[in-house]
Amino acid sequence: MARVEEDGDSGTAGTATPATGRSGRGSAGRDRPRVVTEESLAELALGPFLDDLLARIRDALAADTVVILLAEPDQSELYAAAVLDFEEEISERVRVPVGKGFAGRIAATGKPVVIEDLEHADAVNHLLRKRGLTSLLGVPLRLDDDVVGVLHVGSVAPRVFGPADIEVLEGIGERIALAIGRARAHQAERRAHERLAFLAEVSHVLSSSLDHEETLARLGRLSVPRLADSYVVMLVDGGRLVPAGIAHSDPEGLEALEELVRRYPPARDEPHGAGRVARTGEAELVTAVTDETLTAEARDDDHLALLRRLGPRSSVIVPLRVADRTLGALALAVGPSGRTFGADDLRLAEDVGRRAATAIENSLLHRAEHEARARAELLQGVTERLAGARTQREVADVLVREGVSALGAAAGWVALLGPEGRELELMAAVGYPPDVVEQYRSIPVESAIGAQDILVHGRQTWLESAEEVVARFPQHAPAYVRMGYEALAVVPLEVGGVRTGLVALNFPERTSFARGERAVLLAVVGQCSQALERARLLDALAERANAAVVLAHVDDGVFQVGADGSVRYWNPAAEHLTGIAAGAAVGRQVGELLGGWEEASAAIEVGTRPGAATSGEAVPLVVAGEERWLAVAGVRTPDGTVYAFRDLTSERELERTRRDFLSTASHELRTPLSAVYGASLTLVHRDLDEEQRDAMLEMIVRECDRLTRIVEDLLLANGLDLDHVHVALASADAVALAQEVVSVRGSTLPDGLTLAVESNGGAFEVACDPERLRQVLLNLVDNAVKYSPDGGRIRLAVAADDRVVRFVVADEGIGIPAGEQRRIFEKFYRLDPGLRRGVGGSGLGLYISRELVRRMDGRIEVESELGRGSRFVVELPLAR
Repeated sequence: MARVEEDGDSGTAGTATPATGRSGRGSAGRDRPRVVTEESLAELALGPFLDDLLARIRDALAADTVVILLAEPDQSELYAAAVLDFEEEISERVRVPVGKGFAGRIAATGKPVVIEDLEHADAVNHLLRKRGLTSLLGVPLRLDDDVVGVLHVGSVAPRVFGPADIEVLEGIGERIALAIGRARAHQAERRAHERLAFLAEVSHVLSSSLDHEETLARLGRLSVPRLADSYVVMLVDGGRLVPAGIAHSDPEGLEALEELVRRYPPARDEPHGAGRVARTGEAELVTAVTDETLTAEARDDDHLALLRRLGPRSSVIVPLRVADRTLGALALAVGPSGRTFGADDLRLAEDVGRRAATAIENSLLHRAEHEARARAELLQGVTERLAGARTQREVADVLVREGVSALGAAAGWVALLGPEGRELELMAAVGYPPDVVEQYRSIPVESAIGAQDILVHGRQTWLESAEEVVARFPQHAPAYVRMGYEALAVVPLEVGGVRTGLVALNFPERTSFARGERAVLLAVVGQCSQALERARLLDALAERANAAVVLAHVDDGVFQVGADGSVRYWNPAAEHLTGIAAGAAVGRQVGELLGGWEEASAAIEVGTRPGAATSGEAVPLVVAGEERWLAVAGVRTPDGTVYAFRDLTSERELERTRRDFLSTASHELRTPLSAVYGASLTLVHRDLDEEQRDAMLEMIVRECDRLTRIVEDLLLANGLDLDHVHVALASADAVALAQEVVSVRGSTLPDGLTLAVESNGGAFEVACDPERLRQVLLNLVDNAVKYSPDGGRIRLAVAADDRVVRFVVADEGIGIPAGEQRRIFEKFYRLDPGLRRGVGGSGLGLYISRELVRRMDGRIEVESELGRGSRFVVELPLAR
């Protein structure tokens, strides 16, 4: 687009010089403006009106050229709206800055300008000289107090435009300005109606489905070409922008646009474009896109070629915002149509963006509710299937099948480390040809894809495409490419901080591993890791119970009982596990050593031959006055019965804790899921007023936040167990941190509770990770709120001495029994597991708090009196 900047003062205003040549016809009389424009004023459409007027002006003033330039809405430039015998103005899309040169000076001063001899003018539009003009006359087009354009005529032959010519042209200009005002008012009214109709269609499209991909595709078909020539919606996904809707006015343009978005997606940190809009939440309007603009934007030659192929002339990008959150950006551009975006287009696009963002948010909330419910059902199903899995291979089969199903993978495998830790033994595989499964029955650790990172360093592997897999593991590139898979996920099997194997899933297409998907797989893997260990223990017991002769050096307790019920052999492991020496055990009845043996022995499986007893039954027995859960299996021999046992008391306690946690988690997940589901159904099936609809949406957001916090606590607890959570120590204002916690939590307190910060007014700098410390304090305050169901006062006190900073969270709630105070920091332990007082929670908050405080070189302790409240104290080093 040409932009003419004429810097000279090319003429004088109001020059009165006798006319020569054809100028005699230019002083015909005062009625000429009326005669020239009276028929055209009836025309409301601006374009036909101006075109009809040009010939009349030329005849009235005996001119060779006539040009009408109109001002842009921001009054910064003039553009050629209608020309006669001067088509270059239109074809070259000439724009003249206001205040520059002949036409620009007229628009800036609001006064006529005459140029008698173009050759002696300081600076003029090169097109004027190219046309061969000698003399010019221009007048402003005024509407009320504004200059809306410029009308100028030119003569090839030298002439003097006199006062009469100026008066005639000014009179015509007045009527042109009047017609422009009428036409623009009509156009504005029509555009307003069109905009309202378009927005009504947009609202209908956006409310027609809860599938935002389908909705955005329909919005694209509605917007192109009515609103723009191209349409792209990019949504925020983690730290990047991904396309969610693309449309173009022609098939070739659509192909180029799709390639552009695929090969050169916008980056969140870019200084302009969709990345900046999504990052800042501020719209971006580019009225004129030049080739220089495209060259500056291009990342390489291919990128520039694609941009030029699309040929954008003007663009607008608006954020997709809901409340204080930006979901992405909507980008519109015009190219082939030749239109130019302005302020009105920006406002319309922003309106569309707001409506689209609301529809997307509703879709995401609906999808989140559906996915959360599906995940909860999946985990429950996994638990049920694992209950029936007795061997490690059965457990592994459950794991790989559920993992493949949960994430939509094409194939997967589970392998466990061999006894010496140098090889992986394939336990289960799904989706691979039989010959491949047979080939990889046993794999050296260094040869298995991702195994070193997983087993040595504990790193999870989430690779979203085959290119990433090849770049990460080039030694496996030929085989991986040959199998035709794209994405890859590899995670460890881990029990008690020891990595025992790995799980790998292969995907047929590029996959973006969302946090929820990762959480599901990790939850399934965590459940199965425990089940695999349980199966291993039972397998070990079964193997030992099948031995015909009791060996002296085994890990399990082993004893032999004669036909009379007396103990004939008591191995060293039995001594260690029971605390009963062999000399004190041999010759005595089993029931004298193990209380409850008579009742428990009926449940113990005893084989008639080696290998016949397949598992050890866990039974309660009293050993040295203390109840223990022993997994016992036996096999009959000619000399009596040999029993092998292992102490499963801690595993039994872990199993009980797991059941309590599953019960609590199910309750904690079901409550917000039910609320979200009910609110969603209400929104879908009932006509609600705006206040009711907002209340439903607020409930959905609140309950989804609650679900998110539960899942995040689970992930953080798992990360702490794996030692994957690190802290970054820094200096922070302790009092300010406490005040921030009170400000955040204080706005959502139940009725009857108060929360306040107490300090002596001093400033204490604490050595901590501020974000982690804020999380600890919020956990403690949340705990105080939960265990104060009858209301009361909660205090967050901050004090310091010359060594430590002390934070104290005190409440007046139900308190903690003395016998349970040492256990409340255990993972999954809850003071009220039966929810008798209606106190919810996953039992992870205090465990997370303790582990984070430890990692910040601090300590946490509790003081409590039943019925009088609790006092949690966190001490951290004073910053030096």
